[in-house]
Amino acid sequence: MKFLVLSRRSTIYSTRRLRDAARAEGHGCLVVDPLRCVLVLGEGRPSVRIAGEEITGIDAVIPRVGTYAVEYALAVVRQFEMTGVPALNGSAAIATAKNKWATMQLLMQRGIPVPPTATMRFGTHLKEVIRDLGGAPVVLKLPRGMQGAGVILSESAQGAESTMDTVWALGQDVMVQKFVSECRGMDLRVLVIGGEAVAAMRRTARDGEFRSNIHRGGAGRRAELT
Repeated sequence: MKFLVLSRRSTIYSTRRLRDAARAEGHGCLVVDPLRCVLVLGEGRPSVRIAGEEITGIDAVIPRVGTYAVEYALAVVRQFEMTGVPALNGSAAIATAKNKWATMQLLMQRGIPVPPTATMRFGTHLKEVIRDLGGAPVVLKLPRGMQGAGVILSESAQGAESTMDTVWALGQDVMVQKFVSECRGMDLRVLVIGGEAVAAMRRTARDGEFRSNIHRGGAGRRAELT
């Protein structure tokens, strides 16, 4: 088989591991920056080109979509899907995963518990919403973001209102979520494949930080699920 990994740089650790694993199994693996792709419609069939040449002969696409130019990268994934090339994961799944609110909606639809959370575009009833969430402190989150960016702990309703006013003025949506103090700066990342939990990692925040993201100085270690 011949795989195509969509990644901004071939030197990224996860990209290198995917490429090396594919080649170790005797498969071809091409790494392409999605932002260098040219997408063409209207010539009878959709195509993806790079350096003036159409990309063909690909059996499957593995997208590694980061935080930069997400919409264009997703358009590249959709273009391959339109040509009949399967993508793991698909464009719809990636789009959902890139939006925290959409992800929580889907989790709740599937019966998976989520922390009490609200989103709004005006602060008229913000104090009542915070009260219904259990009161301050609360966590404010931008729906789009990763590695802990756009996540703020607000110790008071007044502080939350000031922060949200600023975010709204910039034309951004914002979520307000109950602060789960019992976590004590820890969370559990579970990898689910085909409906089965196959691996888990416990992340612990560094001293003085409530976000457990590795990019924020958190530490990760293997965890056993019970």
